[in-house]
Amino acid sequence: MKRKLYQSVALVSLLLFAGTVWWWTHSSGRVDELTYEKPGVQSLHVWGTGGKLTITRTVYPGAAVVENPHQVTWGSTTPDAKAAAQISSASSLGFMPFAFDRQPPAANKGAMISRLILPAWMIAAVFALPPALWVAPKFKRKKKAAKE
Repeated sequence: MKRKLYQSVALVSLLLFAGTVWWWTHSSGRVDELTYEKPGVQSLHVWGTGGKLTITRTVYPGAAVVENPHQVTWGSTTPDAKAAAQISSASSLGFMPFAFDRQPPAANKGAMISRLILPAWMIAAVFALPPALWVAPKFKRKKKAAKE
C-alpha cells in the first residue's frame, strides 16, 4: 500500500516537474497570470515570467459585503516594453535565490501586501526530488555474493 502511494506521488511530482520545466523554457517572452479575488477583502495574484514565479497577497482593511464574493481570472499576454521593465524591476531577486517582502498598511492605503518570488529552477528541483528518490535505488549495484 505504501509503495503504491509513493509511486503515485512520484508520478504526480514527475508530471509537475515536466510542466514546470516546460513553463520555465516558454516564459521568457510572455506573462502568465492567475488572480483570485474577494473584492474589498483580499486578493491573491500569481504571475510568472522570465523563469520567476511571483505570488502577491493583498489584504484590505475591513470586510466589504459584495454580491459576487469570489472572482477568478487567468490569462497569458505578451508585455510591451514599459510593462516588461516594471515586471523585471518588481521581480528582481538580486543575489538571493528567492525573495519575500511585506509592505505595511500605511504605505498602501490601508492594505497589507505580501509578496514571494521564486525562481523556476527551485520549483523544478522540489518537484524532481520524489521521482529521483524513487529511481535511485534501482540504479544501485547489487553486491556480489561472497564465494565460499
